[in-house]
Amino acid sequence: MNCRRGDLAVIVRAAAKGDEAYRKYTKRLIGKVVTVTKWEMQGTEVCWTIRSPFWMRIDGEKTRVTGIHDSLLQPIRGSAAREAELQG
Repeated sequence: MNCRRGDLAVIVRAAAKGDEAYRKYTKRLIGKVVTVTKWEMQGTEVCWTIRSPFWMRIDGEKTRVTGIHDSLLQPIRGSAAREAELQG
């Protein structure tokens, strides 16, 4: 597992698995900073719930993003985490 509960994390990669639409959607999330709150298993993968869900348009449909797979995240810790929080 990359993250721990409460971590500030950045989405650093797109999904390598799943259908084309899912891979395309996760590619658009790269660079987004999130705070992870709790995890659950989705099949064989850890998926984190994020503190501040957000909306995005996927194939013309408005979709609420409430979680992200751990494998797509890199935690931000130490002074880098504080700086990212301040930049909001």
